[in-house]
Amino acid sequence: MNVWELRCADINDYAMVVPSELDLLDGLFEIDGKPLDWKSIPIVEYADSRSRGKQKRPVADVATIGPGAFVLSRRALDVLGSFLGQFGQLLEVQTAGGAEFRHLYNVTNLVKCVDVERSAKSASGAVSSEVFYDINVPRGPAVFKDPLTAAVRIYTNDPGRELIERLSSDNGLTGIECGVPRSY
Repeated sequence: MNVWELRCADINDYAMVVPSELDLLDGLFEIDGKPLDWKSIPIVEYADSRSRGKQKRPVADVATIGPGAFVLSRRALDVLGSFLGQFGQLLEVQTAGGAEFRHLYNVTNLVKCVDVERSAKSASGAVSSEVFYDINVPRGPAVFKDPLTAAVRIYTNDPGRELIERLSSDNGLTGIECGVPRSY
């Protein structure tokens, strides 16, 4: 069974979602596979609107907010929410000025599937390119994180990839892709 990285498209093609510095400092966006419990709805902006005064890159249906996490538009939530919600939280965020609500996807389905011994490692000893224990990879369509890489990766398996790609393609969603995990 293959394991794919579920990620956003290239940030050079689409605007990135950016939380406030205060929310970051408060740890609201610590995405590590654990459930989040927000007392209020965080406010986010788009990177281009924050730095340039107006949006240059389009906002995708699925936009990155950082490694191992993404934010879904209402349309993406309608298309993918029932599947993705089985494996994590879909937490409401509001764009600056209250223009729209989106949903942060926080994967809480942890599966120990990275084989540390066989994985490539950086000079510091950290895993840089994963090899997976096939026996631990879910057989049905699934989205998951490994505890070792939970802060930076979201994975899906072959049946999950097929479902996500079909739903995304059939509904014209932008910004989401399944690919071979990139080395880091």
